[in-house]
Order: sequence, then C-alpha cells, then structure tokens
Amino acid sequence: MPLFRRDSPYYTPLSGLIWISNLIAEGIPFFIFISFMRWLKAGSLGQGWVFDHWGPRIGSLWYGMLQAAENAALELPSDIDGRAIESLVRTLDEDHEMERLFAAIPGFLHSKVVDEPAEVLLEPRLKYALTYSITSFMERTLSSDLVSQDVKLRRGALCAKVLEVEPRLLTWAIQIYPFYRFLGWIDFGVLVSRQTGNPNKSVAYTAKDITATFTEAIGRTEERWFPIILRQMGVDEATLRQYISYGDSLSLANLLYRIRNALCYSSMDFPHRSPWPPSQEDARIRIEDTLPELQHQFCEVWNRSLDRITPSGDASTMRPWARFRWISILAYLHDFFETLHPNWHPPSLLFQETMDG
Repeated sequence: MPLFRRDSPYYTPLSGLIWISNLIAEGIPFFIFISFMRWLKAGSLGQGWVFDHWGPRIGSLWYGMLQAAENAALELPSDIDGRAIESLVRTLDEDHEMERLFAAIPGFLHSKVVDEPAEVLLEPRLKYALTYSITSFMERTLSSDLVSQDVKLRRGALCAKVLEVEPRLLTWAIQIYPFYRFLGWIDFGVLVSRQTGNPNKSVAYTAKDITATFTEAIGRTEERWFPIILRQMGVDEATLRQYISYGDSLSLANLLYRIRNALCYSSMDFPHRSPWPPSQEDARIRIEDTLPELQHQFCEVWNRSLDRITPSGDASTMRPWARFRWISILAYLHDFFETLHPNWHPPSLLFQETMDG
C-alpha cells in the first residue's frame, strides 16, 4: 500500500505508529473472535447454530467496512490519483516492475472509476515522469546484451501500445528525447510515421525527420518498413526497388525528403528544434553512385535552399537562428553539390556566416 512508502504523498511521520495501533486495536481482537467462532462451529451440533446464525452477519459487517473504505477512496480528487501514480513511477527501479506498470496503463485509460483518466496521465509532472520512464526503459532494453530478442520485441510492443492509446504522450516523447537511440524499436518508428500529418507543425516536422532517420537505418532490410517508405516518398514499389538496388539512391532520395521537409516551412515558422545536421549515415552518401534523376532533383533542391538566404529570397524576414540553420544545411550539402559540379564556387556568405555563427 502507498502508506508504507516513505516517498509516497500519503506517508506521514506517524504512519507507522498508526498502522501498529490499528493492528492492536482491530486486528488482534478480530483474530480472537474468528478463532472463537471456529471453536463454536467445531463443537456440538447444538452450538453450530451460533456460527450459522451470526457468521453471515459478521461477514456482512466486515465487507461493509471494506466497501466504505473503497467508496471513500473513490471520492478523493483526481489530482491524488496522479500524485500516487507519479510516486509509483518514480520509485520503481526494476525493469520487470516497470513492464507490469506499463501493461496496466491501457486498462487504466479505459477506467470507469477514475474521472478522465487520460487527463490524469497528462498532468505536467506525471506526463514527464511517465514519458521519461517509457523511453529510458526502452533505451536500456535495446542497448542490453543480457535481454533476449524476444523480450525486446515484447517490451517494444508493450510500450508502443501505451504510446498508441494516448498519442499525446508520443508527441511529447518525440520532442524531448533523442530519437536516434530508438532505431532498433520499429514499433516506435511506425507510430511516429503516423504523426507526419500532425496539425502541430513542430511535431509534424520532427516526425517526418524521425521517419527519414528510420528509413536510412532499416529501409533496406526491414520489410515492415517498406509501406512507410512508399508513403513517405510518394513512389511506387518498382521505383523503391530501383532505389534500393542502385548504389546509394535510396539514401539520396531519403536525404531529399528531409530537405524538402525543411523547405515546406516558411522562414518565420522553421522549427527551432530542428534535428539538423542529419545522421552520419547521410554524410557517407556517394552521390556519384546514384540515379541521374535523383541527382537532378538534388540540384533543384540545392538551388531552392540557396535562394532562402539570398537578399532576393527570405533573408530579409528570416529570424537569425533560422538563417543560421539554413546556412548550416547548405554547408552540409555543399560537398555533394561540388561532387556533381566541381567547377562551381559557393557564394562567400555561405561559409562566412557559418564561421561567424
């Protein structure tokens, strides 16, 4: 019970004394009474009527006390429910205990006993504690060599179910936790890919970039991810197979998706928490070993990106941090463009501002 935990909101300095006093005042007399009633029942047939007559009444009285305690608990305000769950989340330190807690959350969200259980989980302190517990739990699971693959899959499916039944926990998780630590958690990637159309622009941007990161990490080997790539890039299966079989074409197509994702944002609403520069995998793309049509698309995207920082583009209205972000993107892409156009020389402002930043 929460009363025993010293870090529980229900614990007071007198809790231990109260429990001992309650045991002496009620527990011992009740034990003596039950023993006496059993003695009566074990006696003669004439004495057995005492137990038969009064036993049900005593039982009704006892269960009535339990029902009264339950009713009193149900009348407590919902903030106490949140504080109790938060205390439990913060005190559990064994993974098997965390797994049991996460398994209970979907049922809790459909509870008819607690008023608005989803809002209880979304209280600021509990939302952070629960999201951090889920993400750190999966990070430990994925990085451990002592956890079997079956257990990793089971825990991944369980935690994904928690995030799926309450998507607001998912949107919170993808904005505060380093997602590159979950590239082995495919269920998480599938959930994130469904957030690419989120009305919150920052969430949608980050979800698209996480989807692209998963594509680069597992897109060539994981069949479950193929439908997501088709939806992500807007191509048919034959084109996707061609990307996969032709050098680094899939990686370049994925990089183009990330750049276009950034280009969809105006200079005023470009997400401050943009996950650029891309992963190290993108930096190893051999752009000369890609399909010609993708190379042509890259050059078009390069020109559009360059226009963003020129005086004739959005430079006059661009916020300083957004301008520096675009400069960083162009500096990152410069080597690819120079490989395709070795005689091209970048504008001096491109690297001057990068160095100044």
